[in-house]
Amino acid sequence: MNARRQRRGNALVIGLTLVTMLGFGAMAIDVGFAETSRAQMQSAIDASALGAVAELDGTAEGLERASTMALELAQRNEVLGEGVSLDDASVVLGVYDRTADAFVASSDPTVVNAVRVEMGDQSVAPFLSMAAFAQGIEYSVSSTAHRPWGYGPAASSACFLPIAVPDCHVEDLEEGEFPEPIRFTFNPSPSDNVAWGDPSGNPNSSGIKDQLSGQCGDGVLQTGEPMFVNEGLHTSGLHLVRDIINDQAGVSPDAWPADVPGPPDRDGEQANSEENSEIEAWGWGNVIQGPVALVDAGSCGGSNKFTGELEITGVTWAILYDVKSKGGGSSGSKGKGKGKGKGKGGDDDDDDDDGAKNLWIQLDPVNDHEIWGAIDPTATGGNVLGLGHAQLAH
Repeated sequence: MNARRQRRGNALVIGLTLVTMLGFGAMAIDVGFAETSRAQMQSAIDASALGAVAELDGTAEGLERASTMALELAQRNEVLGEGVSLDDASVVLGVYDRTADAFVASSDPTVVNAVRVEMGDQSVAPFLSMAAFAQGIEYSVSSTAHRPWGYGPAASSACFLPIAVPDCHVEDLEEGEFPEPIRFTFNPSPSDNVAWGDPSGNPNSSGIKDQLSGQCGDGVLQTGEPMFVNEGLHTSGLHLVRDIINDQAGVSPDAWPADVPGPPDRDGEQANSEENSEIEAWGWGNVIQGPVALVDAGSCGGSNKFTGELEITGVTWAILYDVKSKGGGSSGSKGKGKGKGKGKGGDDDDDDDDGAKNLWIQLDPVNDHEIWGAIDPTATGGNVLGLGHAQLAH
């Protein structure tokens, strides 16, 4: 009798054990199934984000292409045999700060450098453990891909200031040496120190203003390709420079970069004297900065007219910081530049009280600057960095 009861008890224990084991086994299978779903979804949105970020080029059109590409690439992937469907809200464009490992949404095409794809509240229905997972097994995934950090000297740039600078201004500089500021003086006699530039055709006032406002709307600078240069006055362009620096144009100026010496004193030597400058006291120290084309224009010491079509030899960084768009003058163009890059045109008179219209530019060939562009694997110099490969954020 006791043996029979013992056998019944053992059978009950074994039965309960088997049920428990089967239950845990079913749960393990369903959890593994859900993990497979999550991993496939992660791979799908990683591919979506990486493909989308490659479309970013600093333009509003690039933002639209990135969003469209994210949706299209997601649909090409499958999770558990079914296609992935994203909605517009799942794709977020913004700025990724690798130092802080932080992503902030943005719609400004000139600063957006990342794409985040988010898939929240995904649920996988269990096959074997419905009692344990009555609501399904839920998960959410996200992926942030960013443009690469500076990768090498730039061969091209899709964003730039509408200015062409003879490459002699940065030749033979010592390591870490900044060239002297350049004063681009207009009327009455231009010289070969600097000029308005456009890679797509002869610069005009409308194009100059558009490029100053957005920097990314007028073609691509490409090493070895032509740059059309023009020393015409284009007063409306000077007015826009003035208004942006004074923060009165709806385009935010930048502050003078902390790693560039300056801003200089307004004493007429490396900037207009205060009475001749059109930059107000509150705006002094504001700048417009960005890539500019270096062109093959021969020596910086001559006084030949700097016009026509010249070859682009590289890209460097420029800072526009002072302007005078009113007045006459008869002193000629005085593009001052020392440090091996002698930018002298006309006479050497340093006095800016002649009233000539002018624009002051500081080149920065020292610090590295990331741009929208392609790398030049053969380049040995240059301080403006281009693209490598898009990467996922950590």
